[in-house]
This record gives sequence, C-alpha cells and structure tokens, in this order.
Amino acid sequence: MYIQKNNNKLKINIMKKRLMVLSILLFGVLFVFNTSCEEDPKEACDQEEFCEGEPEVTLCCTDGEECYWTYDGNEYADTDSGLDDLFNDLGCTSTTKSANNEQIREDIYNRLFAMRERVIAKSLL
Repeated sequence: MYIQKNNNKLKINIMKKRLMVLSILLFGVLFVFNTSCEEDPKEACDQEEFCEGEPEVTLCCTDGEECYWTYDGNEYADTDSGLDDLFNDLGCTSTTKSANNEQIREDIYNRLFAMRERVIAKSLL
C-alpha cells in the first residue's frame, strides 16, 4: 500500500511537470506567432498645384520606399524617366519662351523633389 501511494505521487508529479512544460511551449509558440506578424505598410500622399489652372500633382509613398506620381488621371513611376514624362505632361512651359523653360523646369523639379522628401518623411512616421 505504501509503495502504491508513493507511486501515485510520482505519477502526479510527472504529470504536473509535463503540464508545465507543455504550457511553456504553448506560450512560446503563441508569442512567436504574435510577434512575427508584419505591420501593414503605411502610405502617405500629398498634393500640390504646379501650374496655374492645371490639375494637382499627387505623390504617394509606401514606407518611404515605393513612390508614384499621379497627374490628370495618369500614373508615373518615381524614376528619372517618370519625372520627365510628368514634367512634359504638366504643360507649364507650353506657352512660355524657351529661354524661360530651363528655369521653369529647374523650379518644378526642385518642387517635385521637395514634395518627395515631405511625403517620404510622412510615410516613415
């Protein structure tokens, strides 16, 4: 009888230890799955009028990495060629003398780059 009582206590202690180990493992698995989820990317956008009487230019950036421009229903990549296409479609220089075109071009590009910096900063917040 005495041996059977000790044997039962031993079985109960083993079951308690297994339950504790299993609980710790389960908690660890839940913790890993809960912390390994990625956050949704944050997109920030801004609009600005570049040419009087023309639609606004919109720039959107996701997490400060991927950006794209939209103007008058068209989307432009945030690349040199995309910015050149956007500038050509803006039409700001269509009625001015070509001597002023380079200055206007430089001013618009500077404003586009400043706009990009603002939107990238907002998308990283």
